[in-house]
Amino acid sequence: MIGFLGEYEVTMDAKGRFLLPAAFKKQLAGDAANQFVINRGIETCLSLYPMQSWEPIFTQVSMLNEFDPKVRQFRRYF
Repeated sequence: MIGFLGEYEVTMDAKGRFLLPAAFKKQLAGDAANQFVINRGIETCLSLYPMQSWEPIFTQVSMLNEFDPKVRQFRRYF
């Protein structure tokens, strides 16, 4: 599993794009460098996941009981 640690400030252009920090690019190879999921983090930040790291998380969240109101609230937030 790839782990991106640290805090990075980036700027967005007029179209809402940003450049991936060079420290992240060094950790990636091949197709992994092209597919990401960005979502709201647990704290007040965004979390960036390479697709290969996101898929197991998504699978676990998808398996939670959707009839539990607290689970639905977590899923909407996450």
